[in-house]
Amino acid sequence: MSDRDEVVVFPTVEAVPDDLWRTLAADSLYVTPVWTQALARSRSDVPVVVVALRGAHGWEAGAAVYLYAGHEPSPTYDPVTRYNWGWNESQKAAARAAPRAVIGTRNGQIGGIMRRTNGDLHLQTSQLFAAVCEQFSSHVVALQFLEPQLVPQPVPPGALSVLADVGVHTPLGGSRDLDEVLRGFSVNARRQVRADLRTLDVDPPVTIDSLDELDEHLLLLGTMLANVESRHGNPADAHALAQYVRHCAAAADEFRVYLSGPPDAPAAFSLLIVIGREASVRVVGLDYHQLDLLGTYHYHRALMSIPLRDAVRHGARRMDSGVGALDAKLQRGGTPVELTSLVRFPDATELTPTAPPPSSTRVEMAARSRALAAKWRKGEVVAPAH
Repeated sequence: MSDRDEVVVFPTVEAVPDDLWRTLAADSLYVTPVWTQALARSRSDVPVVVVALRGAHGWEAGAAVYLYAGHEPSPTYDPVTRYNWGWNESQKAAARAAPRAVIGTRNGQIGGIMRRTNGDLHLQTSQLFAAVCEQFSSHVVALQFLEPQLVPQPVPPGALSVLADVGVHTPLGGSRDLDEVLRGFSVNARRQVRADLRTLDVDPPVTIDSLDELDEHLLLLGTMLANVESRHGNPADAHALAQYVRHCAAAADEFRVYLSGPPDAPAAFSLLIVIGREASVRVVGLDYHQLDLLGTYHYHRALMSIPLRDAVRHGARRMDSGVGALDAKLQRGGTPVELTSLVRFPDATELTPTAPPPSSTRVEMAARSRALAAKWRKGEVVAPAH
C-alpha cells in the first residue's frame, strides 16, 4: 500500500458517506451499494463493516467485509470448509475455530470490490485485500469468486489463489431483440431455448413482479428453495430462505419470479433480478415430485430460457446464471467462466494450507461436468447449487 493511501473503516453500512458509493464503480452486481445494504439487513447476526482506501484522487477502492465469529458462513462462502487445503481432521477443526472476514459479498457467486474506474485494477485489489488483512489479522480473510480479469497478478502477499468454481454467463450485448441475441448462439442452443419458450403458449408460467404479490407466495417459494438446498447438503430453513428471496427481490431495480407449473403446485420457480444493466438468475427452487409428474422442461425453462427472454427485454448486458447445472446452462447459450478465490490464513492458526493446483481443480470440475451431462441425457434432474 502506498504512503498516500489512508485506510478508512466504517463500522456499519449506514455510516458510509454517499460520495464513496457515487465515486466507486462495482465489479459485479453483488457488490453494488443496494445489494450490500440488502445483505446487511438480511442477517442481523453477521456484522458488516466497510473498508475503504482514500488516496490522492479521493476514494480509491472499498468493499463490505462480513465478519463471522463463533459460527461459520454458508458452505458456499466459507473459505475454510469449501476448499481442500490438504489438512488432517485436527487441522480442519483448528481452522474451523478461526473467525472469518469475507470481502465483497457473502451471496451471489460473483465477487469483487468497488473501485475508482481509472485506477490500476490489480493494484486496487491487492491493496484493499492487504488493508482488510491488517484490520482483521486474526481472521481467515477471503475475496471469492473473482472473474479472470479481476484476479491480481501476482497475488497479494500471504494470499493463496484457488480456482473456486465455474460460473455461467450469457452475453446479451444490451440488445432488446431476442432473435438477434439467439443468432449469436450455437444451432443447438437456439433450438433448446426456442423449444423451451414454445411450451409457454400452452403452459404459461405465473409471473410475479411486485413485492405485495411476492409476499403471498413466500412460504411456497421458501419450501421449494429448501428442497434444492437440502439436495446439496446446505442449511434448509424454509422461512429463512423465503426471506432471502424477498431481500433479493427488494434489492433489485426490477425483478421477476416465474412459477412454472400449476399455480398452487408449481414444479419449479426462479427469481430474475436486474440491477443497472446486469441481470442474474438469483435462485431456483424445485418440487421434485411435481417435476417427475409434469416434466423436466419446467426446470429448464425456469432456469434459463424464460429469464433469458426477459433479461433481453430489459436490455441487460449479460445474464449471470451462477454455478451448478452446467450442462443445461451451456446447452442454452451460457458461457463458462472460471472463478478464482483469494484466501489468507492468519499466522496464529499455525496451519500450512496448500492450495490445489489449477490443473487438478479443472480436472475435477471437468469430471463433475461430464457426470452432470450424463444425468441430463438420462432425463434425471440435477438441482443447481445457487
